[in-house]
Amino acid sequence: MRIDECLGKLREVAGNLKSASPEDIPLVTQFTQALDDDLNIAAAWGAIFEWITETNRRLADNRMDAASAASALAAWNRMDSVLGVGAPSEVEVPEEINALMGSREVARKAKDFKRSDAIRDEIKAKGWVIEDTPKVRARSDCEMKGLFITFEGTEGSGKSTQISLLAEHLHSLGHPVKTFREPGELRSGKKFAIR
Repeated sequence: MRIDECLGKLREVAGNLKSASPEDIPLVTQFTQALDDDLNIAAAWGAIFEWITETNRRLADNRMDAASAASALAAWNRMDSVLGVGAPSEVEVPEEINALMGSREVARKAKDFKRSDAIRDEIKAKGWVIEDTPKVRARSDCEMKGLFITFEGTEGSGKSTQISLLAEHLHSLGHPVKTFREPGELRSGKKFAIR
């Protein structure tokens, strides 16, 4: 969720600007070094969440221009080409939600905050979240694309058993599941060499 929110804000700032060179973002180097260190996923995620925290600060303080936002998005896309967990970049907001957002904005301008809050609650009940940023936007509660879970431990500690149990449970809840023991077992495993 934090990732999706940050990416949504970056997309707003970047607009239509695209960047092909994420290498100037330290995240790319930190992420690569973590994976080069015996596939240290914990360190890789740590670098990502530190980057998200700093990026959110810069966005909140209006210290990010369109070029920087586009470069940050390119860096994330590089990481996500390995992890495959990013949300789809665009979700069409239904007309009904857009109409409610318009009504809410009118109520806010009239300082009718009770009505504004009621409309926000109605939008939330329909599965959408309003973000009051300089460009008010709605996002679906269902924008998440996937989840990457890793188990680490010594030989014989029960990793395979726990993976099987979790996969069965997630599958019983209707979630698609892909399990693998080593990155090389997947086609995307070759993407770990992202230099």
